Order: sequence, then structure tokens, then C-alpha cells
Amino acid sequence: MNDPLDLSRYQDNPCALLTDAQVTRFLGEPIEGTPKLDGPTGDGCTWSVRGGVGGGIFLDLPTISDTGLAGIYRQRGTSYQFFREMPNVEGYPAVAYGHADETDQGECAVAVGTSDDRTVELTAVLSERTVGKKDPCQAAHDTAVEVVQNIKGGR
Repeated sequence: MNDPLDLSRYQDNPCALLTDAQVTRFLGEPIEGTPKLDGPTGDGCTWSVRGGVGGGIFLDLPTISDTGLAGIYRQRGTSYQFFREMPNVEGYPAVAYGHADETDQGECAVAVGTSDDRTVELTAVLSERTVGKKDPCQAAHDTAVEVVQNIKGGR
């Protein structure tokens, strides 16, 4: 990859990858991120709407493997029955993927290849009122665009 992104500064603070304003715009209300540090696959952050309304953003910085996006491509059709190439995110390749297609339930994961061996992964879970009205893969992709812009801007 010609211009890899350095994710190291976010390993201990993955919730810094989205601003409060961005989270509010995506989820419709201000939600504080809950960091997931030293998880089995790496660090991440969750922004989840409470009160049964549903909806959330799940961000992961996987370190379980050093195969990057190529590792996800290799599992296409085997581990990942759902696989859709997405438009590049700020010049970085992206795919929507999952063990099954859960888009009709309002859920989709998008991985962005940020270097040859790393990805940023965003899962969008739509609220009950928006399932069937919005594409969760597009929502995850839109969130990924903002995350990559934040990384490039040094936020």
C-alpha cells in the first residue's frame, strides 16, 4: 500500500476516532463511546443507543492477524458468506462482509484496508425505525469515511 495509515496512536483510545458531533449525527443523539481495550481481536469502541431504541456503531482495530484486508478476501465464500466490495474510503479499499447477510436486519460490517497488514472495521446497527429504510452497509461506509478522515487529519 502506497500511503499506509498509522493506527498506533488510537490503540489505547479507539473512541477518539469519532467526534461527539459525528456520533450524534450518525445515531441521532449524543452517546459516549465505551472503549474495548485488549479484547481478543484487538481494541475497539462501541457507541450504542440505550432505552430499547436500538442502533449503534461498533469500531474495531483488529490485531489478531497481520493479513489486513487480504485476509478478509481469502475468507470470501467460506467464513464470510456475505461479501460486497464497497467504494474506496478516502483512497483506501473497503469491503462489506459477514458470516451471513444481516442487512435486512439492519446490520453490516465494513472493513477498510489502512495498510498491508491492518484494517479499521466499522459495524453499523440501524435503529428499529430505520431498518428497511437505510442501507446499513452504506451507513457503516459513511462512518468509515469520517474515521479515515479523522486519522488522516491527526485527530
